[in-house]
Amino acid sequence: NEKIKIGVVLPVTGKYAELGTELEKSLKLYQSEVNQSGGIKGRHIEFVIIDDKSEESVSASHAETLNANPDIVAVIGHAHSPLLISASAVYDKGNLAVISPVTTNSDLTEKTKNAFMMNRDGVYQGFFMSDYLMAGLEREHPVVLVQKSRFGERHWKGFSERSALNGLNIVAKIEFDVADLDKPSFLTDELNKTDKADSIVIFSDDNFELGKKILTQIHASKYTGENEQLLFAPESFINKKYLTSDMEVYTDQLYVCSPFFWELSNEISAKFLEKYKNTYKEQPGFASILGYDAAILLSTAIEKAGTDRKAIKDFLSQQIRKDLQKKRQNPVVGGSGDLVFSENRFMDRDIYVSKMEHGRYKTAFKQLFTIKEPYVVAQMEERLAKGQLVKLVDTAYHLVDVVFIGLDVLRINLVNTKDFKFEAEYFLWFKWMGAAVDTTQIEPANWGGDTKLTFIKEDLKSKQKYRAFRGKTMFMTDMNFSNFPWDRQGLEMTFANRVKNNTHILLVPDSRHMTTNPLQNLPLDWTFIKKNNYTGYVQYDSTFGDRDYRMGAGYKSRILFSTVNFQVDVQRVIRGYALTLFMPLLVIMCASFFISLAP
Repeated sequence: NEKIKIGVVLPVTGKYAELGTELEKSLKLYQSEVNQSGGIKGRHIEFVIIDDKSEESVSASHAETLNANPDIVAVIGHAHSPLLISASAVYDKGNLAVISPVTTNSDLTEKTKNAFMMNRDGVYQGFFMSDYLMAGLEREHPVVLVQKSRFGERHWKGFSERSALNGLNIVAKIEFDVADLDKPSFLTDELNKTDKADSIVIFSDDNFELGKKILTQIHASKYTGENEQLLFAPESFINKKYLTSDMEVYTDQLYVCSPFFWELSNEISAKFLEKYKNTYKEQPGFASILGYDAAILLSTAIEKAGTDRKAIKDFLSQQIRKDLQKKRQNPVVGGSGDLVFSENRFMDRDIYVSKMEHGRYKTAFKQLFTIKEPYVVAQMEERLAKGQLVKLVDTAYHLVDVVFIGLDVLRINLVNTKDFKFEAEYFLWFKWMGAAVDTTQIEPANWGGDTKLTFIKEDLKSKQKYRAFRGKTMFMTDMNFSNFPWDRQGLEMTFANRVKNNTHILLVPDSRHMTTNPLQNLPLDWTFIKKNNYTGYVQYDSTFGDRDYRMGAGYKSRILFSTVNFQVDVQRVIRGYALTLFMPLLVIMCASFFISLAP
């Protein structure tokens, strides 16, 4: 059938080729997946890719090329805001919706009409960082380093304006440009002039060499050693190059915020990550999942609204959280979470905070999530009094405790394909810091029989609490027999808090401390393939009788419980089944042969 064509404009070559090729690879993976599964309503998709080399002078002409092609139904791309602004008038003229994967320029709301941004805008990110520094990290006297760039200045705008309201006392603002850092002691000297700072906030572009210079000069200042202070930076410091062992001395106190971290992968992003690494033999950056989700959202628009340009744009315009709640519709879900927009056409998504630790971005034990649920708004004062929310100026946040869960499977005792069950023995442990956390409330969500936990050890005196068990559980799991007897099954062990939903508890797999060794102890008719861990949410088809979960006749609020999912993939061993299936047939054939020889 005729293909559905989607324009893609990215810097595949040039200064920002690393970003552009990462996004291109993620889109090609998506294209392959969709087409292999039959396409969208039977039609394959094709991404028509244009390399803009990050040259603003040609962005409008690229937009003209796409706009003039009647087969192009929408566009993904323009990694940088000046190019998107330059092209937007052309897209507006042709009713072409364009989804930008990563840009954070808050000016895009006023300067474009048909552009939708997968990221959170930079002014808001600065706003949030001010609140999190105070309520999440409990710091009130930061020095702020601001690069003289669009990225640095928009984040500074949100941070400084919010700090003037929430009471954060900015000790000093130190501005710099790239040339200033050619002097090895520029930031060191400026920082040494400040006094009584309890943190350092960094607003600089996404450039590892630049970031390395900044961190090196901070490390040489008086804010090191016994006087070392924590560092706080936005998504521009998400890069695998920061995670090497030689960078640890500079990053051991660095907190980073972002709309997505791989440690918080749901099932969609976990599968994408595996395919990306297997296909390209490299670890993707966080931009790749935003590009992938742009394709998911656009495909959903095409599936539900058709291929008319205006219909696609209108569908995207309707993906606003408050409007969907009024219509009692669930949002499109991608690898980075709910794919819904704010009124400014930037994604309405939470900002997560992680600490760089032991070569990874480790989710911070305290997160601040914006309030999205109508029933929480109705109970605002009561929840504030209970300490379940924190209110800074006019904004209230959920105070969310993070619990790390680790699970090492000892053996699979039984795989019951008749009843869709399996029995596993395992070591299970929890790590947490929040005083309100009760790990006895965390249990298997897909148990299909008894669970037995034997206590091993714990440490409840340290700041970071720890408790470990040995467990044995009969789990229920989905099974697919379409390839029987050559079938492969994913044996899933899901854990959730049975009492507190995701506005209180966020569960994260403790992947760093879990064994990656192949599982040896399995029933004889199964062999181990791989392990996979990811986060997720479960929504029960019940209100539990809680009056707050039902906010209108026939409508239940979207109450989600955070889950951690541990999956063991196994392959059926065919030998035993070959004997079972073919031996009777062989006996019959042999008997028939000898009977035919009889006189």
